Amino acid sequence: MSGSQSALFGGGSRWITNPKHLSFIAALYGNISVKTASTTIAASNTVGFFTAAALRGAQTSITVADTYVTVASVSGAGFLVNCVSPTHSSAHIPTIRITVDGVAYTIAPSANHTALWRTVLGSVTTSAAITARASASIAGDLAFPNSPDDGGFANAPVGGVVVSSSVISLPSPETALAYGLPVLRFESSLLVEMKCSGLSATAVDKQCAATYRLDL
Repeated sequence: MSGSQSALFGGGSRWITNPKHLSFIAALYGNISVKTASTTIAASNTVGFFTAAALRGAQTSITVADTYVTVASVSGAGFLVNCVSPTHSSAHIPTIRITVDGVAYTIAPSANHTALWRTVLGSVTTSAAITARASASIAGDLAFPNSPDDGGFANAPVGGVVVSSSVISLPSPETALAYGLPVLRFESSLLVEMKCSGLSATAVDKQCAATYRLDL
């Protein structure tokens, strides 16, 4: 039975419950952004990105190479929207481990990623976040597949993970849900852990984040 049939006829959940079924993409850390206000954005090579992400979830920093840190530990039901990995100033492998209702899943590329790439789990828009209507062209407002900023099939996967050739942006949890973007459903608990094969000397490289929404 298809997902749409399951939703209609009660044969299963409409939500994703296995995080390996979410989108998983890599990008240069300066090309991953969030909106911090209607007219400002922050990229993931700045502390402001993680400060903003924590307003809709949690953020922390790794402290030891190849050792997990807990990014989020949540009791109750809700939705995980995005995970953003730590990075390193040289080749590295980032790993995200997500435990959903007691079941653990490990997600990582199978080969080294290039310096200063981060991996992002979950839905993204393939464009820079718009910061001002007056300065944004109509073409720049479009963030759909094959829109002006979408790199399409430009790159082959590295270690099984596609590397974006353009800027990507994270939606807020409420926007992701309102527009029906793929999100991860958990019913009783969520644990998000991350690590990196190396430990960068730069503080922001060590930072990582998860965004989520709890049921009311």
